[in-house]
Amino acid sequence: MKKVTKFFLLIAVLIVTQTACGGGSSTGNYIAVNHIAVDSTNDRLFMTEPSQRLFALTASTLEDIAEDQPLVAEDVNEATYALLPNVVAHMAVYTNGTTSRLFIMGSFKNSDGTYALNKIRVLDFDGTSFTQPSFSPIKISDGDGATDETDNTFAALLVDQDNGVVYVTDSTDGQVYGFSVSDGSVLAGPMAVSGNPSGLAFDNGYLYVCNASQTEDEQLITVYDVSDYASTTIDLNMPCTYIAVKSNDTGTVMLVKRQDEQRVDILSVDTTTYDAATAISSEASSLNDGYLTDSDGITSVINGIVLVTATDDSFYGYLSEWDGNIEMITIEDDLSAYSLDTLSTSVTNITEGSSLNTSSGDATTAYLISEAGALISVVVGSTEATVND
Repeated sequence: MKKVTKFFLLIAVLIVTQTACGGGSSTGNYIAVNHIAVDSTNDRLFMTEPSQRLFALTASTLEDIAEDQPLVAEDVNEATYALLPNVVAHMAVYTNGTTSRLFIMGSFKNSDGTYALNKIRVLDFDGTSFTQPSFSPIKISDGDGATDETDNTFAALLVDQDNGVVYVTDSTDGQVYGFSVSDGSVLAGPMAVSGNPSGLAFDNGYLYVCNASQTEDEQLITVYDVSDYASTTIDLNMPCTYIAVKSNDTGTVMLVKRQDEQRVDILSVDTTTYDAATAISSEASSLNDGYLTDSDGITSVINGIVLVTATDDSFYGYLSEWDGNIEMITIEDDLSAYSLDTLSTSVTNITEGSSLNTSSGDATTAYLISEAGALISVVVGSTEATVND
C-alpha cells in the first residue's frame, strides 16, 4: 500500500510540474497555484506554484507586496528559491509579531542527492525579505532508529495560532505530531492513530483528525483536547480526507468530506462529550438533512473545504470543486438549518482555500485557489466570486 501511495504521489507531482512548466507566463501572472496561507494580523496572503515560485500579496486588497512577483522564483530571490521544494506539498503560516512565519513541506533534496519528505522548512517574512530561523528545517521522526520516515506520506499540516503549535499527520505510520512554532521542538506526539490519519482542523482548543482508512473500525474522527492531549472519537462510519470545524457562542459546526465518494457531511458537534455529532437540517426539501452528495448539491469532485463565521455569528462553508463551481453552505447562527448556493467561476481545478479574519476571528473574505492559475475571492455572505489571474 505504501509503494502504491508513493507511486501515485510521484505521478501527481510530475503532472503538476509539467503543467506549470508548459504554461508560460510573464512575471506577476499565475500559472498553477497549488497552496495558500493567510496571515490575517499582518494582512498578508502567500501562494505557491511548482518550480519553487512563491507569491506574497496584501490580503485585503490583493495588491502585490513587492514590485517583482512572484517574490521568489528561479531568477528572483535566489537564496530563498534554493530552500523551497520543487513542488510544495503543504503550507501554513503563523503570526509572529510583525513577521509571518511560513511552514512548508515537500520533497527536499539532501546533500547526498537523496530526497526526504519528512522535513518542514521554516521561513520568516518581515514584509520585505525572507530569512530562515536557526531551527529550520524541522525533521519529523518517531524516535525509533529502526524506522525511516523520509518517504512517508504526510497528509496534512496545520498551525494552531493560539498555542503556537504546528501539527502534522503521518498517514503512512499512523501518527500525529506537534512541534513548537518557536524552536521546532516536539510538543506533542508522536500520537498513534490506527489507520490513515489525514485532514486536520483546529477549533476552540480541540484538534480534529480525519481518518482515510478503508478498515471500518478505524473510520473515526479523533478529537484531542490540546490542554492535555486526552482524546475522544466521533464515529461517522466513513473514511474522510478533509475536515473543517468552527464555533460560535451557540455551538460547533463540522464539515467532513468522505474519502471514497463525493459526499460532505454537515454536522453539529456535541461539545459536552466530543464523541458525537448530529446532522444539521436542510432548509430545502430537495437537499438531505446533514449532508450533500453528487446527486444532491455537489456538481463535481470536492477538492477542499473552507469554513468561517461571519460577524452576525452565522457560518459559511465553501466547497471547492474540480469543475470550477464553489458550493457555499450557509448555516444559521443557532445551527438550526443550512442552505446552499452554487457560485460559478470562469476557471477549473479549484482546490484549497483560506480566509482573511478580523481580530475577533470572524472572516471578511474567503479565498480559494485554482491549479489552472487563479486566486478566487468571495466576500463572506456574498454570492459573487471574483477571479484574479
